Amino acid sequence: AVFRIALVHRRGYHQVIPGRIEQWEAQDDGSRACKMDINVAGVPVKVVGSMNLRPEGKGCVNEVTIKVTCGIPLIGGKLAEFVGNDTKKNMDAEYDYISKHS
Repeated sequence: AVFRIALVHRRGYHQVIPGRIEQWEAQDDGSRACKMDINVAGVPVKVVGSMNLRPEGKGCVNEVTIKVTCGIPLIGGKLAEFVGNDTKKNMDAEYDYISKHS
């Protein structure tokens, strides 16, 4: 899933929510790139992603890409889809909170 959200820049390693680790690095063009790993406790899936935070107008845009995989035969695809949708829902909620409180 790829979607756009606005977020505040955070430096270095940062755990935004339990189970989500982010590593941010400044880029030569002034943007910020992030690699992230999300651990879903008790669920046999792997969630990895990236973010690219760049200025736009008076604010910024954070483009987020996540990949969810699960190696369980037969049901793995459905489980990965469920976790991916849930991850997007949580990131949308984080965006809503930041928008209302910044």
